[in-house]
Amino acid sequence: MSTRLLLPAALCGLALGWAAPAEAGWSPAVPVPGSASWPAIAVNGGGQVALAWADEPMGARRSFVLRAAVGRPAAGGLKTHTLLRATDRRVADVTVTVDRFGEVSVAWVEQPFAGGRAKGSSSVRAAYRTRAGRWSRVQLVGRSSAFINVAPRVGSAPDGTVALSYYSGTAQPRRMALAWRAAGRPFTAARSLGGDFLTDPTLLFDAGTMYLAGTSRCDGRSQAVLYRAAPTRRRQPDAFVVGGPPVRRVGLGLTGDGAAVVAWIAGGCSGEDTFGLPTGAAVKGTKVGSAQRLDASPASDLIVAGSDVSWVTSSNKVLTTRLIAGKPAPAAQAPRDGWVPVAVDASGDQLVRQVNPASAIRDPAAAMPAGAGSLLAAPLPLSGWPWNAGTAGAPLGQGLAMFTVSTINGAPALVASSWRP
Repeated sequence: MSTRLLLPAALCGLALGWAAPAEAGWSPAVPVPGSASWPAIAVNGGGQVALAWADEPMGARRSFVLRAAVGRPAAGGLKTHTLLRATDRRVADVTVTVDRFGEVSVAWVEQPFAGGRAKGSSSVRAAYRTRAGRWSRVQLVGRSSAFINVAPRVGSAPDGTVALSYYSGTAQPRRMALAWRAAGRPFTAARSLGGDFLTDPTLLFDAGTMYLAGTSRCDGRSQAVLYRAAPTRRRQPDAFVVGGPPVRRVGLGLTGDGAAVVAWIAGGCSGEDTFGLPTGAAVKGTKVGSAQRLDASPASDLIVAGSDVSWVTSSNKVLTTRLIAGKPAPAAQAPRDGWVPVAVDASGDQLVRQVNPASAIRDPAAAMPAGAGSLLAAPLPLSGWPWNAGTAGAPLGQGLAMFTVSTINGAPALVASSWRP
């Protein structure tokens, strides 16, 4: 089931407090109807955007619907496809990626659903849209004994290879699992990475090398973990303990020169340890740089975009610095007016969001072109909460995109826009 959703003229004037001219580089705001639970967004270097989300109505007799929308917002519309409709399964943890050729991969978690709630173990499923625009059948990639913390993530390599990670728990393959697929083909059997589940993991590709980072466990023994799978080691990735214990809130960024930045908050995962010291390290090849303390003030939230690391301190200040392999991090500084990078592309253009230090809510958003001092607002309505907005960048290509969840003509909708470099 597919429909073409065109842009209402009334949305062309939406802006975050000021008008964004047509030459600013943002596409018009494109709405996609839906209640949008678990929304996710991806963008490739050509500006093609992929959205995926679950419509999850309230009540005991729910009908869960999983949808995806693909297209170029600059062209004024996204083509929507329904991947799944079910009443006996709950859909969660939706994730999406789009490669440089336009092939889209979507993965998600399903749980048995009865009596108004989810029960039992989980399964990880996936589907893809070929470069020719044809959607595949839904594939069962693996099962997980975990009720939560399955956290699937997908990412695309330049050659169209796709990686899918998830936590399988005691199901086979045990612990963290990784599956691969080639362009136009389904995922092969997942293989075990070992290790405990990763809390809020990030999966990115630098050329053909995959990086997967997150916080292992969620207690006093938690660590900052990085998996690295070079093209010749996709069946047996390298594993590094970058920092800890204890560690919470790990972030990952790519610098575009073959290096990755891993940053984390050195502190407990839960309980009274809500703050910790911002720390980071640069990784180049199989060499992990020494961990650097980025600031002496405790932090509660942390964002990594490229080589930029930003955080909110316990005194509600926003600070940022830059990590480069082989060099000490410069002294942290307050970003201008609280704007911090959340995504960056290969041209150096940044998607920045304004952090509200009192609540660490990142809203609204704008683009900061490389070498320019002016901010260019995204033409999107405000979102009140961080899970009602999402951003994406093509770190090794030229492309930025974002969405917010809003209400259009009284009905819920995702509203997306992409940045034209």
